[in-house]
Amino acid sequence: MILNRPLAPSNMRIYFLYDASNSDCIFTLRDDIEYISVTLEHTATHMMYFGDVDASDPVMHQPLERGVYHISCVTDNGAIYAGEIVI
Repeated sequence: MILNRPLAPSNMRIYFLYDASNSDCIFTLRDDIEYISVTLEHTATHMMYFGDVDASDPVMHQPLERGVYHISCVTDNGAIYAGEIVI
């Protein structure tokens, strides 16, 4: 069977919180994720930040300037999670 409509977006999520006082990017990973590779891009300056986070310590220490960022996370099983965040 061929469907001529796009697939619905997934409702699976990774949660992100930025603790500005400690310069920490804090992630809440799903139970089936062991680690993620993180890419952050400041949309105004195009400054890029990269890091890895694992389930035992889901924190990436990274000072970030205020602004809008595009965030992309690739999991250990190849799933990609992406979105926009405001710091």
